[in-house]
Amino acid sequence: MSSTPPHVSKHKATFALQRKGLIDVSTRLKNGAFIYAALWVAACQAGDFADRFPGVVWWNALFLLLFGLVRLGLHLVLPRVTERASWVRLRTAFRFVTSLHAFYFGALTAWVLVWPEAKDVAAYAVVIAATMTIGGTMIVAIEPMLAIAYPVALITPIITGLLIFYTPSNGVLAALGGIFALYCVRVARALGHDYWLGQRSRLLLEERARQLEVLSLTDTLTQIPNRLYFERRLAMEWASARRAHLPLSVAIIDLDHFKSINDTHGHPFGDECLKATANALQSELLRTTDEVARYGGEEFIVLLPQVSLEGAVAVAQRLLESVHEVVVTSGSASTRMSCSIGVACTIPAQPGSADALIKAADRALYEAKQQGRNRVVAHEAHRSSGPAGTSSPRA
Repeated sequence: MSSTPPHVSKHKATFALQRKGLIDVSTRLKNGAFIYAALWVAACQAGDFADRFPGVVWWNALFLLLFGLVRLGLHLVLPRVTERASWVRLRTAFRFVTSLHAFYFGALTAWVLVWPEAKDVAAYAVVIAATMTIGGTMIVAIEPMLAIAYPVALITPIITGLLIFYTPSNGVLAALGGIFALYCVRVARALGHDYWLGQRSRLLLEERARQLEVLSLTDTLTQIPNRLYFERRLAMEWASARRAHLPLSVAIIDLDHFKSINDTHGHPFGDECLKATANALQSELLRTTDEVARYGGEEFIVLLPQVSLEGAVAVAQRLLESVHEVVVTSGSASTRMSCSIGVACTIPAQPGSADALIKAADRALYEAKQQGRNRVVAHEAHRSSGPAGTSSPRA
């Protein structure tokens, strides 16, 4: 069970959150990609404005539609981009196009407000601009930059136009527009804060759940996988070996005379022996697919996917030698470790549990102990009785 460095995990989590937030914004905005054009055309039906200036109406509607198409294209691409540098560029493009779309509509509104020929459209334009500002800002509130850029982009050209063509009425309307924009930004920031607080809380809960799962699958003393993890992994490898018709081997390792070690030197010393043995066993597993776990008490178990009986015996022999090299010293107490190993192998033919494989390895371990300990004994898993397939005592 490997773990990701905390700083790498944190960066990945932050990137995932930012990406999710932007995709959420894009999803919420997609339905409004063409609303600007529709509202513009609808507003221009006031009086006879559309009849008198069809070019103005339809050319601007076309530009608004083009902005909508670009936004829709970005929305479709955003979820597919996972590489960080490309995503950052795409995020910048999305922010720019969304803000520019709002700015263009704001500029149209300002033009309508100051152009005498469009007086029939002006009131509708103001209502639409206010509605789009508050509605759009609430939608983009979860994207920190757009939460500011969107209302500013939409309202600024309106205020600017009113101040350039200043009249007392325009001045009042410009002041109201400024206050309204500030209000939208404040509300958006509050909404964004609540959204990200919820997202970070969810992420923290998921991380805590992962940590608890790792703890539940790790032996607290030796810090290697425990029996529960091993049984899950064995079930997965059993199913995989059955599908591919490949061998699957296990080795059960039991420390020799461990009770005597505990009785003589005490349980804390015995704990040190278990930890040293776990380290020695792990150091001998050369493949990432191989797994050692604490099976209970002084027993360990090794899973060897796609390894024949002969190969498993060779691995077990290395494990035996490695454990024998372990010397544990604490104060005046010192002992050299040794173990007995039972090996079993099978090619799974039927779905179900791997009980027969474990029982075969357990029988082999029993024979290793009966033959004098400190040795490897192997069985084919399908054998129900008979002599050990291999017996390999230490020299």
